[in-house]
Amino acid sequence: MATWFSSMTLAAAAQWGVIVYGVRRRSPRDYQGRYRVWWWAAACWMMMSLDEGSSLHEGFKELMSQVAGTRIYGDGSVWWMIAYVAVLGTVGIRLLLDMRSSRLSVFCLLMTAVSYVVAVVAQLERIPQLGITESIMLEEGAEMLGNLLLLTTMTVHARYVILEATGEIKPAKRKRRAKAKQRAATAEAAAEENAAAVDEPTTSRRKQKSASTSRRSVAASNAADDDNDESTSEQRVDAAHDSASQRRLSKAERKALRRHRRTAGSET
Repeated sequence: MATWFSSMTLAAAAQWGVIVYGVRRRSPRDYQGRYRVWWWAAACWMMMSLDEGSSLHEGFKELMSQVAGTRIYGDGSVWWMIAYVAVLGTVGIRLLLDMRSSRLSVFCLLMTAVSYVVAVVAQLERIPQLGITESIMLEEGAEMLGNLLLLTTMTVHARYVILEATGEIKPAKRKRRAKAKQRAATAEAAAEENAAAVDEPTTSRRKQKSASTSRRSVAASNAADDDNDESTSEQRVDAAHDSASQRRLSKAERKALRRHRRTAGSET
């Protein structure tokens, strides 16, 4: 049952990989051909499914042990582990870089790698506290969990790619551009506010200077008017003196002249 479960899970993961490949291949933004890695990923998952059902890795282990004349470590499982790490490590790193826009997909893929590492460690019997039965249970359990997480990774990322293709999710580049524009607009608004705050004291000082200047001009104009009035009254008194000296004044004119002098004296 464990073999059947792992084989069906990996086959379903391969199908989701083909779906992602088909969606990405028709994307106008993926002109560099990065979508091709999903075809290789689907092929790897299908080979793993066939391996689970037919134990191809056991035959590969015996073949390499006979050709090389050594099993390297233990029963020779290191041979197929080396091949798996070389192929799956390359494809997995490439997928990790391609899925970096979806954090959930990246997290599921990393958990898949951790589960496979635990299965390999249990296979090599590197946990001395566990007996044979416990090691087999841990190995098969971690392997099935890793296969299930791999299917989850493919399903989650296929959903993300489909939503991105239909426009319901903005691409990562557009999100970064929108955030950069928003930060630039915020910085520009802050700079304008700072400039307005710096200009306010200067404007107020200018207003105060203009008000004081206007007050001074008004006072100067008032003083000039007073001087003009005084000079006008003095001119009138001098004219009266001149007219009085030219001819002989009557009694009424002398009284009027004295009255005028007293008035002029009181004004000054």
